[in-house]
Amino acid sequence: MSKYYIEYDNVDVSHLKDWELELVKIFKEVTKLCGEIYDEQINSAAGFYPKGVTIDEIEDAAVDDPTILSPYTRVIREGSKLKAVFYYDEYKEQINRITTLLKDTSEIYSKNGLKDYSKYLEDLSSDLKSANFESSERRWLKLDGIIKVDIKLGPLETYQDKLLGIKRAFQSNLRIQDEQEYSNLKEYIEVINEILPMSPFAKDVSESDFVVRIDKVIAMGGWHADLFPSSSNYPADINYYKLGVKAIIYTNNISKKQPIVNKIVKTLIDSSYNNEQKLAQARKRVIIFHEISETISKLKFQKIYEQLRNYRDQVIEVYADLMGLKSGAVHVLKGFLTIEEYQYIQIAFVAHILRIWGQGKLNSSFSVYSDGDRLIFNYFLEREAIKIYENKIQVDYAKMYSAIDNLTMELSQIILNRDPKAAA
Repeated sequence: MSKYYIEYDNVDVSHLKDWELELVKIFKEVTKLCGEIYDEQINSAAGFYPKGVTIDEIEDAAVDDPTILSPYTRVIREGSKLKAVFYYDEYKEQINRITTLLKDTSEIYSKNGLKDYSKYLEDLSSDLKSANFESSERRWLKLDGIIKVDIKLGPLETYQDKLLGIKRAFQSNLRIQDEQEYSNLKEYIEVINEILPMSPFAKDVSESDFVVRIDKVIAMGGWHADLFPSSSNYPADINYYKLGVKAIIYTNNISKKQPIVNKIVKTLIDSSYNNEQKLAQARKRVIIFHEISETISKLKFQKIYEQLRNYRDQVIEVYADLMGLKSGAVHVLKGFLTIEEYQYIQIAFVAHILRIWGQGKLNSSFSVYSDGDRLIFNYFLEREAIKIYENKIQVDYAKMYSAIDNLTMELSQIILNRDPKAAA
């Protein structure tokens, strides 16, 4: 079994029907296969590119063969020339097995009345043998919460391509709905949509334009088993934002990381807000607010984000953090949250960015997150929203709210002015 496969044995699936349990069994095999492909992508001598290749070499070769710059090819050296090999040809054995299993699950969904999901799996089977995922992505992004057992897989994220940031690594996440965690979701969405700024370049967004799922993970493979995320936001490809946007919150992943956050609060932050149950709820809200903010902003500012180029991912992540925190204060004004609950959110966020910052030092895959968190932390220091005294971080809640508001406005202006230089 690939080392890039994680299976959770403590998820309650007793409420699932027999046909849904059969789906879980088959999807686990699919997820393992995605882990095998990812292992070859990042750990073999081959990787995404031949050893020692330069960016200039790749760009020169791409003039004659544009598929060298495709997100779905490996680049190899044949004599003195570079050549692109599509993922399907490189990982044919695993992909053929995956598509066979997906067709089996498609039939199960179809027999049980879920024709749209069945069609998504059919499209995904075809897309895995091509270099275009638009058909399956279009269907999946519109599928809502009536699907209890959901899987997202394929070559999705580019973080592991350290050379050009274009090659997509395989991953899979298999989940079921966490039905207990959907309270207040509608109110969260409404508030965040209200406070995001408008401009002539922004798009009006309605709740029907996107989907938010709150799930428990059953298994993860590939890059997700390596990263162990608390949440995801799709599509990863900005060219597909026009198809819709979907956020997924992984509640048991969040819970699994919570002891680290509790330890950070206890050892590094000078605060009376250290109730572990309240901290856990606050951190969950931090992540939910972030993902909703990112989801809506991707739809609203798609045309603008396209122009930020190399700084796009960092800007999106920082902006989602800030708008999520700002929305928490608005939730207090609307009576959805208490002042104490919001202050717990502030503490949980400081602990969260310290954890991500530390992970970024150990794993460069986290840099898209840790770079932005470092910016926010330093801004808080400059504005005295946080102070370091006797090796402890002290939080000034009023100044932190002001700092969040000011930095959000500064970043909003950069986004609305479509200024890549300012983003840098």
